[in-house]
Amino acid sequence: MAEILPSTARKALIKSAVCLVACILIACIMTVSVYARSSFTVYIDLGGEIRPVEVLSGASVQCVFDQIGIEIGEEDTVSHILTNPVRAGDVIWIEQLTRDMITLTKEVVARELEVPTSLLPVGQRRVMSVAGDPGLVTRTYSRILVNGRVIEEELIEEEVIEAPDHGRVLVGMPGARISPLNFEWQRDENGRPVDYVHMIPGQRAAGYSDRVGPTTSTGLPVAVGLVAVNPHVIPYGSLLYITSPDGSFVYGYAVAADTGGDLMRGIIGIDLFYATHEEAMLNGMRTVDIYILRLP
Repeated sequence: MAEILPSTARKALIKSAVCLVACILIACIMTVSVYARSSFTVYIDLGGEIRPVEVLSGASVQCVFDQIGIEIGEEDTVSHILTNPVRAGDVIWIEQLTRDMITLTKEVVARELEVPTSLLPVGQRRVMSVAGDPGLVTRTYSRILVNGRVIEEELIEEEVIEAPDHGRVLVGMPGARISPLNFEWQRDENGRPVDYVHMIPGQRAAGYSDRVGPTTSTGLPVAVGLVAVNPHVIPYGSLLYITSPDGSFVYGYAVAADTGGDLMRGIIGIDLFYATHEEAMLNGMRTVDIYILRLP
């Protein structure tokens, strides 16, 4: 049969148990209180977007980024040292740098292009064609972004899918060259070649044009800058420079590549090719000096 403790002992034991339970409860409350006091809020600034983050005391800047899943790259910039502990209320900003490439398809608006020409008097304008349909172009860019915003962009490739139907407006300008060719020949202050094989002065120069596709007597496709000559006077393949005696009209650099009946009969000295029939008509009959820069 169990021994019954005296009442005094029982009271002492109960008191001890109550004290133990009280101590445990106080310890738990203090522990919870300590943990509650050891967490605080810091703020992450992602290019103006502020994110509050609840962290534990002693956490480092790197721990904060790990907690919210942000990986710091080699080219990123952070306002705080990653190994330093954070403090309550800290605002930590980060600039995350990324690089990418993007290809865009854009519409190119057709517009009126002014083309300087010595076919017209100074300042006179002649509409050759009006602007038509727009074109399409793809452009590939290399980009640098910080926090998703583009800070640098470089065009690295462009492909014309469909050229815009630009209009052409001729604008009279004395000495403006007609031919797109450029032999980069040395010229004097009046624009005339300095070094050349021979100069044929005072020649009658007519103008002609043709649709795209036909070829010259030498087999080359017709193009502005390829001119017709008498090959017995100016051999095919000769490099030329053609200008009026006073320099007001300049056809410019050209290649002898074609011929014609009037040239062979000596009626004209040279026939200048133009992009359009109207420009050939504007040429009419002009007097030019023909500089033979180089023979074939």
